[in-house]
Amino acid sequence: MTTRPIPGTDGPPLEEILRRSEARYRALAEATSQLVWSWDPITQAGRFDDTQHWWEEATGQTPEQQQGEGWLEQVHPDDRERAREAWTSSMRTGNPYNVEYRIFTRAGEVRCVLSRSVAIRGPGGEIREWVGSLTDVTEQRRAEAAVRASEEKYRSLFESTTDAILIGNASGTYVDANEAAARMLGVPRERLIGSHYSEFIHPDWKGIGEEVRRSIQQTGHWEGEFPMRRADGTIVWADYRSRFDGEHLVGLARDITDRKRTEAALRESAERLREADRRKDEFLAMLAHELRNPLAPIRNAAEVLRRTAPAEPQAAQAREMIDRQVTHMAHLVDDLLDVSRISRGKILLRSRRLDLNALVRATVEDHRSLLEGSGLSLELELPDAPVWIAGDPTRLSQVLGNLLQNADKFTNPGGRVRVSLDAGHEGGQALLTIEDSGIGMEPEILSRLFEPFSQADGSLDRSRGGLGLGLALVKGLVDLHGGEVRAESGGREQGSTFTLRLPLDGAPEAPWPETAAAGDGRPLRILVVEDNRDAADSLRLLLELAGYEVEVAYTGAEGLERAHRFHPEVALCDIGLPGGMDGYALARALRGREDTAGIHLIAISGYGQEEDQRQARESGFDRHLTKPVDPTIILRLLEELPAASLSS
Repeated sequence: MTTRPIPGTDGPPLEEILRRSEARYRALAEATSQLVWSWDPITQAGRFDDTQHWWEEATGQTPEQQQGEGWLEQVHPDDRERAREAWTSSMRTGNPYNVEYRIFTRAGEVRCVLSRSVAIRGPGGEIREWVGSLTDVTEQRRAEAAVRASEEKYRSLFESTTDAILIGNASGTYVDANEAAARMLGVPRERLIGSHYSEFIHPDWKGIGEEVRRSIQQTGHWEGEFPMRRADGTIVWADYRSRFDGEHLVGLARDITDRKRTEAALRESAERLREADRRKDEFLAMLAHELRNPLAPIRNAAEVLRRTAPAEPQAAQAREMIDRQVTHMAHLVDDLLDVSRISRGKILLRSRRLDLNALVRATVEDHRSLLEGSGLSLELELPDAPVWIAGDPTRLSQVLGNLLQNADKFTNPGGRVRVSLDAGHEGGQALLTIEDSGIGMEPEILSRLFEPFSQADGSLDRSRGGLGLGLALVKGLVDLHGGEVRAESGGREQGSTFTLRLPLDGAPEAPWPETAAAGDGRPLRILVVEDNRDAADSLRLLLELAGYEVEVAYTGAEGLERAHRFHPEVALCDIGLPGGMDGYALARALRGREDTAGIHLIAISGYGQEEDQRQARESGFDRHLTKPVDPTIILRLLEELPAASLSS
């Protein structure tokens, strides 16, 4: 065998070049994952590379079965005609063959393959051979299908959500947005994409972009609420959540404009309610003051009559009626103000350890004349030993007093009221029971009995009426003591039972020292400063009957002048004084002068709220009494004043 060099060259022989080319071809076929094949257009025979057996192993077809159109038997029926037509067209035109189709494996699995081939032409342009490749693209197509499905789901969610989705690049320009975002910002989607976020930020919130940027850098996300400006200039509030996906800033915005309007309306309504509540409190305080002022001289006058008028039964009866009605009116005013204070959390308890047994006994005895005067029998059942609790004695006495007045109001003459106290059967609680044989209550009344302004008397004549505040006050005060109150009744004409449970507080502390004895017996000099002349003059008469030396002033300035001249040891002073110097200013002036600094100052005022009492103490008053004051309380207070404090 001879070797021939390529004509016109000094290179290797032609046979060597062909051998080398064949070696490179086979190396390429072995290295590729594709199936390499060739087709002879003369013999219509095709073959796969001798080193590759993928088709035979995958489909089970022998090389003989593959010849002609035998290979089409393995092609999916839906793709077979398309593959044949593409191959026939390439054979006819010589154009490259490039078609994708599905085949069946011997196991019945469907695989997707991509077949490509090109024609090898001779010197005259004739097709000498077709060389092609077959690539299994099944996994690639599955991955592409999964990506398309994911994209479709994403796009479906992207477009179907009612929340605005805004996607921006690092510079803050929107690169994508859904229709909800376009609607929210009032601009076509095409116009929105490519615009900068700052175009849609409220002018007062321009700094929000920097806040979001810092938060994204630190945490990768940002959440908050801020106003956005629509294309037409109107404002829309957005609840905005933003995340950084490594390339883009993805924002989800929900229109909360209606919610913001509702919140603003609620705030405005709440502010109006607070203002109305404040005005109501001011009105109640003024009402109480105006009601108490006329009650004070009435009560003082009744006491003067009791001390001076003849003892005819009719006169005594009239005086008792006056006193009862004044007391009743004072209770109504106090209940009205106390319920208002409880509802606003402004009642402060002055709690100490006390004997509930003694308190119940004293309170019941104070009300005995009221109940027996209404033709009722009063029974009292108390344990032999003290019952120690922690509480405000004044408020607890008020609770029991309200319940006794309630029993008196709703029990007909000849009825019975029974009060009992038990500290041995409630596991750490004292059990106080007030039971009457009165008109009773229906279930619907029991369900709302402790609500303010609730009325058990629904008759037109309102013969048993009131303001409906007494029981609401009872519940509020018992709750403040950590206790519980409950009402029960068998129905109309079956009487009522009120049960109070209050926490016990162990053994008593050492008893409080008693108040010091009165002074040396000489008449005290007392200055009364009161602009209501009836109240001032009636109190002067009462004090003079009790043996005191009294002077009266009707303004603060007059009171200051009389104190300097009269040298009183006690001053009973109203707060609401005319002429530019009220009771607080007068007290400060008296404390500031050497000759009057030691006067025992007692405020007597129609203003009796906690704030009024605090201000009285800060101004220099020693005591604060709320009108109408029981004259006996004033006289007892004067008798108990320590002689040392008066002489100083």
